[in-house]
Amino acid sequence: KRFGVSNLSPEQSELGRAAEPEFESQISALLGPERFSTYQITNDNNYQATRDFIIGTGLPQTATRQLVALQRDTIRQADAIKADASLSDEIRDQKLAALRQTTLEKTSSLLGREHAASLENYKAGRWLTQIAPAPTTPKP
Repeated sequence: KRFGVSNLSPEQSELGRAAEPEFESQISALLGPERFSTYQITNDNNYQATRDFIIGTGLPQTATRQLVALQRDTIRQADAIKADASLSDEIRDQKLAALRQTTLEKTSSLLGREHAASLENYKAGRWLTQIAPAPTTPKP
């Protein structure tokens, strides 16, 4: 999934995307829930950048998996909020702001305040911008 993608034709890429759910299902059945969760985290596109960030901080490597798991869960929640057509823009922004605050608190607890504050400055923390509420533009 991460390697050789640029060598594929659009048709091959589409076939690969279509086959992913079945492939993931087979891997899940083979590995079991706990090992499959570890597989998903270590194959996450953000895993390497997160690992590099954690190494740079001197924190234990277990923090890599925990941070990627937090990232995956938070993005899933943010996507659900953004996709909820029943929410007004104001309520959507409030929910995203609350999710962001909770996530920042969890990140600070996991990494320590200093490392958590610097996370957004690294590739490993770019996902945090995805949970920010939409920027407000002043109304004339």
